[in-house]
Amino acid sequence: MNAASGEARNEGGARAAVAKRKHVTIEPITRLEGHGKIDIFLDAQGDVERAYLQIPELRGFEVFSIGRPAEDMPQITSRICGVCPTAHHMAATKALDDLYKVEPTPTARKIRELVYNAFMFEDHALHFYILGGPDFVVGPDAPAAQRNIVGVIGKVGLEIGKKVISTRRRVRELISYFGGKVIHPVMGLPGGVSKGLDPADLPKFKELAKDSLDFAQFTLQVFKDIVLKNPEYV
Repeated sequence: MNAASGEARNEGGARAAVAKRKHVTIEPITRLEGHGKIDIFLDAQGDVERAYLQIPELRGFEVFSIGRPAEDMPQITSRICGVCPTAHHMAATKALDDLYKVEPTPTARKIRELVYNAFMFEDHALHFYILGGPDFVVGPDAPAAQRNIVGVIGKVGLEIGKKVISTRRRVRELISYFGGKVIHPVMGLPGGVSKGLDPADLPKFKELAKDSLDFAQFTLQVFKDIVLKNPEYV
């Protein structure tokens, strides 16, 4: 028996073993904020027939928000999550715009977009370097204890690790500047925001924007070099 036929037989045996398992459950899902479960149903050949993502946790926000003033919603809904409160805060603020039929002023819109883009940046950096990304950057075959920010620093270098921390800190300071605090911000109002930009602070935010763009491009290159160019992943 040659190597090719042996590999084919092994592959066939593996598929047959998988085919006997009609239902695969992954629970709990890790590397995320909250709780999750994935159910995968296989056909007779062992291929995925259908899959479901389930979020089994009960939060109850729809219930304890009943009877509260609409203006409270940006502060209440941000408590859904301590990692992505800005997303919930902004969504509720836009809902207030729609409720009151008001359009944000151009300045308010730009401030909202600035804060939201800052949140998106630091949140993606969190996921790439600390939450889900280490499984790919360090590698799925690495021991679980190494697939974290410490393992990522070992892969990309200590200086890059310091830059991850310092860049996220600076971006979160921008969110706090406008939002009052980085977790559960309080800036959103119907048709506007609660704080403007002091012209004296504009230069440091421009510098931060440039540094953040450079860091984002570097991170994208890390992903291309370590993940997309890895033949095992491909």
